[in-house]
Amino acid sequence: MRQARLILLGLLLLVVLLPGPTSVFAQRDAPPNEIQLKSTLLGKTISYRILYPVKYQYPDNREKRFPVVYLLHGITGQSANWLEKTGVAKYAAQYDLFIVLVEGGNGWYTDSATVPADKYESYILRELIPNVEKRFRVSTEHEGRAIAGLSMGGYGAIKFGLKHPEMFALAASMSGAFKAPSWTTDKELKDPGVIRDSVLQTFGPSDSPTRAANDVFKLAREVPAKQIASLLISMSIVGPRISCSITVVTSQACLLS
Repeated sequence: MRQARLILLGLLLLVVLLPGPTSVFAQRDAPPNEIQLKSTLLGKTISYRILYPVKYQYPDNREKRFPVVYLLHGITGQSANWLEKTGVAKYAAQYDLFIVLVEGGNGWYTDSATVPADKYESYILRELIPNVEKRFRVSTEHEGRAIAGLSMGGYGAIKFGLKHPEMFALAASMSGAFKAPSWTTDKELKDPGVIRDSVLQTFGPSDSPTRAANDVFKLAREVPAKQIASLLISMSIVGPRISCSITVVTSQACLLS
């Protein structure tokens, strides 16, 4: 739990408190720009980006595995947004965090109800994370693995945390779109556009089992408290005129309020 709190502190400074564009080469050891991963589940090659900890290449750290944070972008976004629109690369240099910038399309980090090849949840859990852990010296333990995101990515991060608390010590959301699985064409999705198309394509009709299975409020109510006792949940609202506040909880109370 102590390591999870250290990861949270790093996230606060990396993404929320000190935003601003910066170069991927802000760290002492410049990471590869992109890693290409041939995904069987998605049926295509998809990339992800990484940021090394500065101390990753130190001779005395050759056997060390570093805590890892998976960052999920928002709707219509891409992994490069973290480098172009936040100070993540610059401020990551101050911490021993290995950061993975994930590509998620507009798929809500969910296995689609209507497009069989859009299995973004399974891809992250069954292909991406194992690939990162095999290729790089990152933690493979619960205490050293965190997931966070913005908007659509914030929804995805909290969902992953609730579904798989055994995998993540911390799930963090910035302006998470938690109600997306409940949006319908009668109310929130009346107007055509990317959000409407992505929600309907991902979650299906209003009575789709995919909606219920990926509803974070339902998950929060139903996950046994003991199962998520070791999971830290952090949520915030961010914007140009909004002062960021972070609440950390170790129970279902925050999502149920």
